[in-house]
Amino acid sequence: VRICLTWASGAESTISAQSQIEMTVNPPGPFAFVPRQITEAIGNRAVSIMLGALLKDFMKSLAKDFEHWASDDEYRSNREKLGMELEIDAASIIEQNESLLAYLKR
Repeated sequence: VRICLTWASGAESTISAQSQIEMTVNPPGPFAFVPRQITEAIGNRAVSIMLGALLKDFMKSLAKDFEHWASDDEYRSNREKLGMELEIDAASIIEQNESLLAYLKR
């Protein structure tokens, strides 16, 4: 999964998102006989519809959160603290994953 957010300032500020998902599916039983192109087309359409709906809601939520962040100093300060906590948690998770990978490579 890859999601890229971009923004632009000008007469009207905008935020846009682009996403890419790569999947591998091994159809079970009788579905294994369905031609691959058909399976891929159906899967691509289903994922595209689902991702479009999720992305639309995410972007609305992001814009609303940004407006709140831009206009409320206390909210901005609290979000900054939360971001620092998330960075610490992410660093811890990365460290744990690296330890696990090193152990598994033995």
